[in-house]
Amino acid sequence: MIRTALEFIKTELSSYCYNKEPLNYLTNGSVAKVSGFYSASGSSTVDLDKHLQITLINLEEERLEGVRSHYIPNDSDKFTKLRAPVTINLYVLFTATAIDYLEGLHDISNVISFFQVNQTFSKNHFPAMNASVTDPTARPWRLIERLDFTIHTLTLEQQNNLWAALGTKHLPHILYKVRMLSFFDMQGESTEPIIEMDLKSSLT
Repeated sequence: MIRTALEFIKTELSSYCYNKEPLNYLTNGSVAKVSGFYSASGSSTVDLDKHLQITLINLEEERLEGVRSHYIPNDSDKFTKLRAPVTINLYVLFTATAIDYLEGLHDISNVISFFQVNQTFSKNHFPAMNASVTDPTARPWRLIERLDFTIHTLTLEQQNNLWAALGTKHLPHILYKVRMLSFFDMQGESTEPIIEMDLKSSLT
């Protein structure tokens, strides 16, 4: 599901930038890449042929009141108890990777413009939201319903800590908080049905 969300945003952002400035962005594929800054082996994964890098830097659980377990009937005249969904917010970093600093600032400006126009994404208005899910019937957990983007501002100290943790130099960037992804697994535990007893009739 996280992968689906980031791949969708990469595609939409790339199309926006290319259609807005085709002379600046040679192809859709040259605009953005979903990646960390280093591989597990320690080598840099920054693609200088791309203008922007999209990186997940944190996850946060969204506590919702009134969210409870679900019960669905199964084939054995019992019920399957499904645990309540877990709702997650993402913190997504958009970093300009252009060698030219001024070009990088321009790229970040386009990111801000893109999310100013599109703060909310839903599958009803964006049919391609789940296009990267190759087998949605077998992989329903990868499907997303809605994404909401808001700018998340860091203090200078927090920014210093962030770039130190990422292990790279400070680059033009903007951080967005993405609400919300609900993780819901259809596997659960079998339970007996609740039978209501009539106490009056049992005492007579």
